Amino acid sequence: MQQTIPCPNCNAAIPFNVYLLLQGHKFECPNCHSEVSMVLSSKPLVERAIDQYDKLMKQKSNLSDSTSILK
Repeated sequence: MQQTIPCPNCNAAIPFNVYLLLQGHKFECPNCHSEVSMVLSSKPLVERAIDQYDKLMKQKSNLSDSTSILK
């Protein structure tokens, strides 16, 4: 899942992948080359949020599939 976060140094958009972020990867600002990563204490909260998001997306997909069958 590709997203962006504002650079804390220059406010440019830093592209990142949340799954790689959870694995401890660092992401570099394309403008000023500052690095961002996730603090270890945030990992459980982010993991729960991503799990919930993934479940909702699966439910949405299943709902779309069943709606298309009814048409």
